Amino acid sequence: MKRPSSTLGELFGDVFKELKQHVAPPPATSAVPVERKADRNVRPLKPSQPSKIKKDQVRPSRPSKAARRKLRENLAVVSKRGKLDLGVYRCATPSHAQPITPRAALNELSADMTKLAIRAAKSQASISQSLRPVMADGSGTAIFGLDFGTAFTKAVIRFHGDHHAVNWSGAVATSDPYLMPSSFSEHEDGSIVLGIRQGPGWSHRDGIKMRLLSSPPTKSDEAHCDAALFIAAALRYASGWFARAYTGADSPRWRLHLGLPAESWDDESVAAQFRILASAGRTLACQGEALTRERAKQALRAARTSPGSMVTVLPEFACQLFSYLSSAQRQSEMHALMDIGAGTLDMAFFNVHKDEDGDVLPIFSAKVKNLGTHFLIGALAGKAGQHLSWRDDDAAANDQDVVERLGENRGDVSQRRAAFLSALARAFNEAREQARLLNPTSRVWRDQEPLDLFLCGGGSRLPTIIEHIRLVVREAKKSHGLSIRVSALPRPQNFVSDMADDQYDRVSVAYGLSQVPGNVGKVIRRHDLEPFEMSLGQEIEDRDATR
Repeated sequence: MKRPSSTLGELFGDVFKELKQHVAPPPATSAVPVERKADRNVRPLKPSQPSKIKKDQVRPSRPSKAARRKLRENLAVVSKRGKLDLGVYRCATPSHAQPITPRAALNELSADMTKLAIRAAKSQASISQSLRPVMADGSGTAIFGLDFGTAFTKAVIRFHGDHHAVNWSGAVATSDPYLMPSSFSEHEDGSIVLGIRQGPGWSHRDGIKMRLLSSPPTKSDEAHCDAALFIAAALRYASGWFARAYTGADSPRWRLHLGLPAESWDDESVAAQFRILASAGRTLACQGEALTRERAKQALRAARTSPGSMVTVLPEFACQLFSYLSSAQRQSEMHALMDIGAGTLDMAFFNVHKDEDGDVLPIFSAKVKNLGTHFLIGALAGKAGQHLSWRDDDAAANDQDVVERLGENRGDVSQRRAAFLSALARAFNEAREQARLLNPTSRVWRDQEPLDLFLCGGGSRLPTIIEHIRLVVREAKKSHGLSIRVSALPRPQNFVSDMADDQYDRVSVAYGLSQVPGNVGKVIRRHDLEPFEMSLGQEIEDRDATR
C-alpha cells in the first residue's frame, strides 16, 4: 500500500492553528519536550475552557538564578559529604531549615560494658564451698542439664524420673539461690572456686561464654580452659549438693547436657566446639585431683581427639519449650520465643509439628543480641555512669532515679532508654521478617491463627520491657495484620523445687536439658530447610518452537 504524501499533522494543521488561539500557553518547565513521530496517530485535542484564575492570584514562578545557583552549590557539597540539605526543597528560605541530626547508635550512647561494674554479677564465693570429684560410674544415671548463660547459670538434675533444680546458695551468695553468676576465681597456686574470692593471689574470671560466642569466635586456649574449668566446678558442686539433699543419690553415673542458643546451634562448628568443652569439663570433674588450668588443657586435648559419650549439646530453645510441647496447651503453626536474660536477648521463630520420630522444630529465624538487662543498665548509665557501681536490680530503675544519681538531664536518660527499647523491637521485627520470607504460607501471616510468643528470662519481668513489648504487639497488628498471643511456659508436674510457678521460666532451659536427648524435639537448621518457591503456573510450549 502506498504511503500518503501528507501526514496527519499537515491535514489538521488549520485545526491546530485555530485551537491555539483558544488554549492558554503552558507554564514554563525544565522538562525536555518529547518529539512526536509524523506517522504516529494523534488523538484530536478537546477545546479547553478559559483559565479561571483570579487576577489577584499569582502563579508560582520559576526559581530565580540565585536560587538555582544555590541548589547547584548544595548538590556539589552533597557529592562530597553524602548529606542533603533538605531546606533547599522545603522552603524558599533554606537558612530557616532545621539541620538534620542522625540518630545515635545504642553503643555510642551506652556505657562501655568492660568498665561497668554490676554487683550481682560478681557474687562472693562461699567460705565452705566444696568441689569434690564426681563419681564416673554409679548405680543409676543422673542427667546434669547445665544452662550455661552469659551472665547467670542454672542447672537441673534428672534422677529416677524427677527433675531437681540445683540450689547454688552453698557456692555463692546471691539474691536468687537458683541463679549462679557464670564466673569463678582462680588462685595463683592453681585452685578454683565458683564466684569471686577476695584476697592476695586470687583473680576473677568472667565473660566466659561471651568470649566463646564472639564474632569472630575466640580461638584462645585460655578462653577454652576457662569454660572447661567452670563446667567442671559447676558439676562438682551440683553432685555434692545432690548427695546431701536427696537420700540414695550419692553415687549416680553422671551425664552432662549443655545448651546452645538457637543462632549458635545453626553453626555446626560452634556446636562441635561446645561438645569438646562439655567432654573436657566432665572429664575434669571426674578426676580425683584438684581443678587446675594445666589439667584443663590436658582434658581439652583428649576431648578434641575423642569426645566422650556421656555428653550432649542441645539447642536451648527446644529445651525451653519441652514443658510446652508435652502439655495440653500445645498448638501447631508458627511460634516465637523471646528470652531476655542478664546478658543476651535470644530470639527464635519456629514451627511445631510431629513426624514418625517425634516433635520437629524447624528454625525459620534466630538472633542473639547483647540486649539483656545488664545492657539496659549500661544504656541507663551512659558514658557518665560507667565508672559507678551498679546493682542487678538497677535495670528496674526509672528515669528520675538515674537522673538524680548521674546529675544529667532527664531527656538524655530517656533517649538512651528509648534507644535500647528500639533495638529490642528491631531485633524482633528483623527475626519476624526473616521467618515470613522463609515460610510465607504460614496461617499467622494471614491472621488466620495467632502467633504464640513465649516471653522468658528475668528481663521479661521489667515494667519498661513489658510495656514496650505490648507496643510491639499493637504495631504488629496495626501495620502487618499479625495477631500475637503472649504466653507463659507451663510448669511441669515432675519439677522439684520450692521456687514460685511464675519463676519457672528462669530454669526452663535447664529442665529441658535434663531430659533424655531422644525426647527433645528435633531441630531443623535454617540452611537445611528447603526454600519456598512461588509457583508461576505451568509453562505452555510454543508448538512452532522446535520446527
